[in-house]
Amino acid sequence: MAASKDLCIIANMGTLGDFKPAFIAAACLAHEGGCVAVIAQPKDEAFVAQKMDTTLGFAKCEAEHLELEGEYQQHTFYPPAGSDPRVDSSKELHTVAYEFKKLAYESNEGGRLDFYFPITQQGMNEEEYQITSELGKMAFKKETFGDFLSLWQGAVSALRSQKSFPSIFVTNCYDREANMSMFEKAMGFESSIKLRVGHLGLLDEDLSDKWHADSDLLAPHHLFRKDVTRVEKRGVIVEPDYVFRAQGLPDEVAGFLGAKPSAVVVLSSLSVKWTNAIRNLLPESDTYHVLFVNTVSAEPCKAGHYCFPWPLPDLDAAFALAHLVVHGGGVGVSEQAVRSGTPSFCLSSMGEQESNGARLETLGLAKHFKIGDVLNDSAGLVSTFKNFFKGEELFYNSDALQSAKEKVLRESAEALPALCERLRNLAQ
Repeated sequence: MAASKDLCIIANMGTLGDFKPAFIAAACLAHEGGCVAVIAQPKDEAFVAQKMDTTLGFAKCEAEHLELEGEYQQHTFYPPAGSDPRVDSSKELHTVAYEFKKLAYESNEGGRLDFYFPITQQGMNEEEYQITSELGKMAFKKETFGDFLSLWQGAVSALRSQKSFPSIFVTNCYDREANMSMFEKAMGFESSIKLRVGHLGLLDEDLSDKWHADSDLLAPHHLFRKDVTRVEKRGVIVEPDYVFRAQGLPDEVAGFLGAKPSAVVVLSSLSVKWTNAIRNLLPESDTYHVLFVNTVSAEPCKAGHYCFPWPLPDLDAAFALAHLVVHGGGVGVSEQAVRSGTPSFCLSSMGEQESNGARLETLGLAKHFKIGDVLNDSAGLVSTFKNFFKGEELFYNSDALQSAKEKVLRESAEALPALCERLRNLAQ
C-alpha cells in the first residue's frame, strides 16, 4: 500500500489522550505498507519511543537531529471575554532556526513512519499555554497562546521546506470548529481531515472533513443544550493486537490487584492533584485493595492502598483484574472501562467529562461524581465505595453493562479499519 506516501498527521495539540488515536492510525497505515509523517509535541516523544518498541513488524531505522529554518508571523491571541476568541497576525515574516528530533521506523511491508519533534524552541507543548485548574470547566487558553501559534507556524514551514515532504495534512485538534479553522490558518496549513476525539467536535456544523472517533453509545446526546445526535460517531480508536504487543502489568501491580477485590483509580494526566486528593479521602482497608495510577505518596500509603508512580502501559489488563474502575470521564478511558465490562465511578473535573459521566450514569454503567462536590463533601463517594466492596451497593445495571460492552467492542473493531481506509483514499 503505497497510497499514503503523501500523508502528514499534525498532532501538535491536546493531551496524550488526543494524540493516541492519531498515533495508532499512523502506525497501522505504515504497518501495512504506507509512508506517513507525524509532527508531534516534544512531550509525546517518550510515549512514541516506548510504544514503537512494542510494535510487531517494525524496525527502527533512523534517529537524527535536523536543523531547518522556518518562517512565522507574530500572532496575538485574544481569549473569549464576552465574545468569541480571535487571532490577529502581523504582516511581517520572521525567520527562525529549528532543531527537530526525527525518529524513523520501517515496516516489514515496506512502509515507513517518520516522527518529528521540535526540540530547540521552548514553548512547543500546548499545556504551557493553558489554565486547567478550574473545576467544572474546560481548559482555558492563556493570552500567550498566540506565541504557541507563531512557534508552530515556523516549525511547520521549516519541515515543509524539505524536498518531497508530504502535502496532505490530517489534524487532531480538539477545539471548537471555528477555533480550529482559525488556529490552522495561523499555523499556515489546511487539513483535509480533522480527527475529532473530544466531545467539542460534536458541535461541528460542517461534517464533510471531520472524523468523529467517538462511541455512538456513550457520547452525550446534548451538549451545551444543543442536540448532537445528528453527528455520526464512528467508534473509539483502539490499539490493534496485530500491530502492538500486549504489554501486561508489572508483577507487583498484577499481584496487588489479584490478591484481593480491587479498584483502579486512574484520572487524567492533567489531574494528578485530584488523584492525590481522592487517595486522601478513600479509607484504608484490609478487605480490598486500591491502586492509584500515576501518582506518588510522600507519606506511607494507607493499608490496602498502593501508588504506582507512572502511567500503566496496559490499562486493559488492569481493568480486567479490577472489580471497580475510578476514572476521570475522558472519551477514551470511559470507553475502555465499559469495554472491560467493569463497573466504574466517573470523577469529572471539567465540563466535557461531566457530560460523559452523566451519560454513563444514565445508561446504568457507572456512578458519576463531580470532583468539586466530592472535595466539599466526600461522604457520598466514600460510603458508595465502601458499600460496593461490601456487596451492599449496586449502583450499576449488570445486564446493561454487558450489553454496552458488546456494543463498544463492535464499534472499536470497526473504527480503526474505517479510518485507515478513509486516510488511504485521501492520499491516493
